[in-house]
Amino acid sequence: MTDSELIATLKTLESESLGWSSGELQRVRAYAIQRYNAEPYGNEVEGRSGVVSTDLRDTVEWIVPQWLKICLSGKKVCEFEPMGPEDEESAAIESDYINHMILQKNDALTLLSTWARDALMSKNGYVKAYWEERDDVRTESHKGLTEDGLMVLQNDPEVEIIELSQNPAEMPGEGPWGGMATYDLRVRRKRKVGKVVCANIPPEEIAIHKSTRGMDLQECVYICHRTKKTLSEIRMMGYEVEDDVTDDGEASQSDEILNARDRYDEDEDAILGSGANRQVHLTEEYARLDWDDDGIAELRRICRIGTTILANEETDLVPLACITPIVFPHRHVGVGVDDLVDQQAQVKTVLMRQALDNLYLSNNVGHAADIDRVNIDDLLSSRPGRVVRTRGNPGDAVVPLVTPPMFAEAMAGIQWVDAWRENATGVSSYYQGMNADALNKTAQGINQIMSASQQRIEAMMRSFANGFRDLCYIVHALTLKNATGPEKLRLNNKWATVDPREWTKRTSLVVTVGLGTGSKDIRVQQLGMVWQMQMAALPTGIARPENLYETGRQVVEELGYRNSDAYFTNPQTAQPMPPQPNPDQIKAQTAIQLKQMDLQADAQKFQAQTQLELAKINAQAEAKMREQRAMLEVQAANDQRDAQREMLQAQMQARLDAIESERDAEIERLKLAVDKYQADLDAQVKLTIAGQQQAEQASMDVGPIKDTLAQLMDQVSSPAEIIRDQAGRAVGVKRGNNIRRVLRGPDGKATGVA
Repeated sequence: MTDSELIATLKTLESESLGWSSGELQRVRAYAIQRYNAEPYGNEVEGRSGVVSTDLRDTVEWIVPQWLKICLSGKKVCEFEPMGPEDEESAAIESDYINHMILQKNDALTLLSTWARDALMSKNGYVKAYWEERDDVRTESHKGLTEDGLMVLQNDPEVEIIELSQNPAEMPGEGPWGGMATYDLRVRRKRKVGKVVCANIPPEEIAIHKSTRGMDLQECVYICHRTKKTLSEIRMMGYEVEDDVTDDGEASQSDEILNARDRYDEDEDAILGSGANRQVHLTEEYARLDWDDDGIAELRRICRIGTTILANEETDLVPLACITPIVFPHRHVGVGVDDLVDQQAQVKTVLMRQALDNLYLSNNVGHAADIDRVNIDDLLSSRPGRVVRTRGNPGDAVVPLVTPPMFAEAMAGIQWVDAWRENATGVSSYYQGMNADALNKTAQGINQIMSASQQRIEAMMRSFANGFRDLCYIVHALTLKNATGPEKLRLNNKWATVDPREWTKRTSLVVTVGLGTGSKDIRVQQLGMVWQMQMAALPTGIARPENLYETGRQVVEELGYRNSDAYFTNPQTAQPMPPQPNPDQIKAQTAIQLKQMDLQADAQKFQAQTQLELAKINAQAEAKMREQRAMLEVQAANDQRDAQREMLQAQMQARLDAIESERDAEIERLKLAVDKYQADLDAQVKLTIAGQQQAEQASMDVGPIKDTLAQLMDQVSSPAEIIRDQAGRAVGVKRGNNIRRVLRGPDGKATGVA
């Protein structure tokens, strides 16, 4: 198949598709957007009420939170079924990973809410998934690298050296690094990081072949996504395009849709630009074509701008997932909320306008007046306290035009329309919390009403969940195809390493939908009953701790808590409990405890008797102690006197010992002085003799000096004798013929000798 044949085939498939440019589907979608925005119908009358009912918006904005609650409450919307007992753990990890990629790695709130609003208003909502790679750039600094370390970085293809400086060798010739220089450097590490991106696609940008049945797009003959892109954006996607490329004026959506969405003059045509910023229509098509002429059509992906083909490759995946509120049998286009509430909204709009007009007329009454008898200017004035001038009887000249009050009847009609809408959509006032009469209803009756309404909403949520299932398949396939290595991430509040390259293709998913507070409460109650039954069956072996753990985990998740492991421990991973004692051991322990209780009672009785005896003994001892205390006080007085005497004697002896020490020191000092004097004298004598001039005189002087020294040595070498007064107190110290007086302080204690 040539390129021209390919373009012709694609044009034919496009013409046979739903969703392009003008057509009934685009007109209906534009009308739904207008109803959501509560824009005028076009039949308004000047001077009358122009209010528009917001039934579509109210219904959509109540259903969307239910969808978000299901997806973002912490529970997995979809879980892969294991293909065998050995696949249990892998299936659980892959389920956690895929839900994490969709709900955590993408803007889940915007993704899911926009997806639901598109489906509720435009009958179908689309999400496109694709693999996106970006450059993760980080700057690193390294200091003191050796030649080997530098070489490792230089050979790393992810590393670019920014700065490099060499440090001289600090220890030449010593140690293992002796004589080697080191390097300081800054590097830029650049690596490819990939992830699956999920993006909302406006329904009017999708064209799908009329032969498509249902929501599964993997088997459709032809589906196309056409959107506006600048030449710069297309080049960043990896395509080479010329500046003069043209899209032949193709349009991806009708003017009716553009005008409906363009509420605030947000027309994209205003920013067409030029050069790299020039916008063109990029068409991405998935078509089943017999490209190789083997008689079997294979799925191919074609990207083009007009007739310029940018990519043409075989693929096994249509990366689009679709949801619809209500599946229409054997049709791709489903039933939107506008189909359910449009008639009610139109009737309600008429009743609201009539009720308000009636209220306006009742509050501002008109008059019939005789223009010949009434001042018309006065009558037309509506200011408070006005005066209307008339000729004759005012009752005849001016007659009020009474408008019959119909407001109450209109409000009753509006309530009937609301009930009609509730029956059609399942959005009950009890769910919305707006019914003032709810307190007058029985709880059982309200639960029945809510349960009946919930069934319709739950059916919509299950339809949405099937689309979420298809998205999980797509994300799983893209991850399996494009992942380049293991990834470490936090799943269920636990860090885990996941390597998608080890996965296998999955074909079975379980969709779980929990809806509303009422159903949640019922499930919690039911799980509580199951828990009680398990506890009763636990001794028999019918129930095991693993069953209790699973029940408790589900209760925690139903209550909205993400980490069930914080409340229950899996018995398979928990440490084993100590073995339970057998009945005989329990009986023996009981008997021992009873014996211990008896012994404890006897011990308490003996203790009481002992305390009584101790009290008596203490009383007798106290009396003896008082007697002994008196005797001791007398003895102490006598002992104190003797102690004082002994203390004085000890002080005197200490002082004498001090004097004795001083004497010995003085003797030693005098000996040293005498020795020095003798040495000096000998030296002098020797000098005199050497001069031979004073020999005789020298011999005459030495004699008296030697006599004086002899007397002095006699005094200092004589024993010391203490001189006392009549009271026996020391008053002096005698040594030889020399007497020295004892000095005393103010307190009478000896302080030294004079």
